[in-house]
Amino acid sequence: MFGSAAQAREHTTLELAEIEERLFTYCTSDASPRACATGERSAWQQLTDAERTQVLSALEVAQVDARGRRAQEAAHPMLSREPHGADVLKAVVDAAAARSAGRAPRVLIVTASALDPMEAVDFYRSAFTALGAQAEWLPLDAALARAIEADDCALVARRAEVLGLHAREQVYPDLHALQQETCEQPETLEARIASAQAVFFAGGDQWRLRQALFAPNGDALPWLQTLRKAHARGDLVVGGTSAGAAVQSAAAMLTNGSPASALRAPARNAAPPEPGCARAGLCSAQDEDRLSYWAEGGLGLAADSIVDTHFSERAREPRLLRLLAQTGARLGYGADEASALRVDTRGDIRTITALGREGGWVFLRDAATTSDALVAQVFHLGPGARLRIDAQRSALDEASSVSCLDSDASDQLGADAEERALRPGQPTVQADRHRSARAGGALEPGATRAAARRLAQCGLDAIELPAERGRLIIERTPETRVVLASTGLGIGPLRLRWTQD
Repeated sequence: MFGSAAQAREHTTLELAEIEERLFTYCTSDASPRACATGERSAWQQLTDAERTQVLSALEVAQVDARGRRAQEAAHPMLSREPHGADVLKAVVDAAAARSAGRAPRVLIVTASALDPMEAVDFYRSAFTALGAQAEWLPLDAALARAIEADDCALVARRAEVLGLHAREQVYPDLHALQQETCEQPETLEARIASAQAVFFAGGDQWRLRQALFAPNGDALPWLQTLRKAHARGDLVVGGTSAGAAVQSAAAMLTNGSPASALRAPARNAAPPEPGCARAGLCSAQDEDRLSYWAEGGLGLAADSIVDTHFSERAREPRLLRLLAQTGARLGYGADEASALRVDTRGDIRTITALGREGGWVFLRDAATTSDALVAQVFHLGPGARLRIDAQRSALDEASSVSCLDSDASDQLGADAEERALRPGQPTVQADRHRSARAGGALEPGATRAAARRLAQCGLDAIELPAERGRLIIERTPETRVVLASTGLGIGPLRLRWTQD
């Protein structure tokens, strides 16, 4: 609920959507609000994302129940309309339970990537509790990290300075109290991590999350060092969604950029632009769109790898192609929506298992390629498919794999909406016994994933997806194998490359 201080005293509140609509459509002159004229932009339309959050936090009032307690959001993951998301969270709980000696596993939730880190706490705590975990909020954010470094726990002022947030102590008094106690006893952060079986990083902005675990000079803070050691020993499961997955990168960390920008120019090594900076006139649309990465990586948990998310749904394959070539990273992971890639490491052997609705991708950089050659060996892993990588080779982990699927077996693939992105009615080019199809655009949602699935069928060797001033080509290799997993298929290695016309 939102309202001014005067409105709060009068018990008059407005829903967030109504507040935002008024801010979006009303302009001011002589301090009096009025409807914006045609072509006129309200002040709200000229703010960055962080500035908008700052305004809304100042307007927000506490929501309390009949007993005067803070009203809390409750999640019921098993009743979700997207059951695969709940399955992914349950996989985190199950992996943690294998380390908890028969007790409910302790899962720590980190929300530092959000514009308001307290907003999603109730959701994740209740979701993981419903799935059988002892779920706790690890009250980390950049403001707390800077307060501990300065040995000054005036968190209300620090929160306003670092995060631009106001009145969190009024809206979330219990969470503020927990964070205040943690600031005054910072050693409890390390103790809680050391005694947990899992840490889950929520989504938002991986750059914001990184600021909560690193000092401004780039040094890992003590709680990150403890987390890394527990993870390396195998005592701690680490998971994350969206930014919470991307931040686990070790070789380099994505900080910004669209797939189209990855095809236009090399990425830059830089912190991300302020979200909404083009709208606010602080940067150009090209700057806000440009691909960038942080060469020092994220938390360093995904060894020699770059992690990306919302992968096929947002046609992000070109981003990973560009960054593998440019940074020299050995591996790239791309998790699709409502899906996950579980990575288990034993010595030199890495096993990647796909979970959820669609699964995801594993990209392997060819060490012989140059930094301007956008090409990689790729595996698409549908739900249940598993890939094993060691120092010598990478292969789908299934004894019953085949080189391709005949017409009867390919019927098991199904025909979903994304396959229509391939536009099979377009011209087909034949050469000798091999067939190459030219399909829809590479930047259309799901197009590359659909192309990989089509290549599982016998007789089709390559698919070309037009892209900016060129083509994204995905093709079979002599080593390509196909497996039908529990609810999806795995195919690879395939060769994915972008070529300019």
